[in-house]
Amino acid sequence: MIAPRTERVGRHAPWLLVLALVMAMCGGERRGFKVPALERAPRIVPKWQQPLQNNPIITYRPRETAAPVIDRAQNAVIVGSNAGVLHSFDLESGALRWRQQVSGPIWAPALVAAGTVYVGTADGTVEAFEARTGEPAWDEPYRTTGAVWAAPAFAGGRLFVTFDTNELHALDAEVGTLLWRRSREHLTAFTLTGHAAPLVWRDTVITGFSDGMLTAFRLEDGSPTWHQNLSGELSRFVDADGDPVIDDGVLYATSNAGGVFALDPDNGEILWNHRVSGASSPTVTARHVYVTLSDARELRSLSRDDGRLVWQSGVHRGTPSTPVFLNAPDGGYLLFSNTYSVLLVSGGDGRHLERLTSAEGFTARPTLAPGMVLQLSNRGHLHAWEIY
Repeated sequence: MIAPRTERVGRHAPWLLVLALVMAMCGGERRGFKVPALERAPRIVPKWQQPLQNNPIITYRPRETAAPVIDRAQNAVIVGSNAGVLHSFDLESGALRWRQQVSGPIWAPALVAAGTVYVGTADGTVEAFEARTGEPAWDEPYRTTGAVWAAPAFAGGRLFVTFDTNELHALDAEVGTLLWRRSREHLTAFTLTGHAAPLVWRDTVITGFSDGMLTAFRLEDGSPTWHQNLSGELSRFVDADGDPVIDDGVLYATSNAGGVFALDPDNGEILWNHRVSGASSPTVTARHVYVTLSDARELRSLSRDDGRLVWQSGVHRGTPSTPVFLNAPDGGYLLFSNTYSVLLVSGGDGRHLERLTSAEGFTARPTLAPGMVLQLSNRGHLHAWEIY
């Protein structure tokens, strides 16, 4: 295996100094121009790594898509792989706590809730394990059809799982039996791979479907409370498959054709819409909404207030993952993978500050832990990097 290589992108570019001099001579300071502060970016250094499986060197373009999740109660990181094995590692040392074989490949992040780890598989199975020991928590796994591409949600003793058959299932989280299910028509020839995660809001669970519809269902019985069409003007590949996010009482969601939306989570009313194609799941901060675009291969920063474009930053190759935000006094930083590297970008203006490259490649989005980044490589190595 080739260890990741860190490359720091030059930050004191000569043209910035020339531009600052010209603006100063022309009275730029009086017009409100301010040269951005070029402070040191966080330093990212390897801490530990663990292989999840042994991929043969000749494997054709392997991909691992299940982002790690943090179990704070156990100080552990939970991650699954294409080999269909769920692992728990010590967060500080990387030592293996436990591992469990499941029925199929794991393509989605697990969920840790109420001392239990819940995970879905590519063959339509949902399983539950004790977070501390890894022992099965249900007598039998829950089995249906369709693959799980998104993390489940938990509320009030219920587990909510979406499947790529355009279905939402509510399970009894204690025993794994079906309580109710809801679905929409699924035209497989005109949809994308994947689906949105479920999101619990008050007494409802919200998720998107491949026909571009975003819907809220009552937790108790699955009856719909509102629908909102995010499909835009196209009639195919309109999937609302970005994971919805609620922050400060506002719902943010994306669809492949319609772009980025801010909505009222109580009734689905659209507050604003930034029209763009191929948007990832949104990442929301106090002032901005960040998305990556698979079609344009770029990262965009939008204003939370009205969805206007603040800045955009290109990615020269690869498909960018959903970004994660690292808070800092100078506007923060964004981390995302782009098939070949993990990129560190300024949250204030989109400058590329650092990249970690590896022959293994990266598809899953990074996961943040206190002072650390966890990243699963395409050849099934879990990397832990410290942030200074």
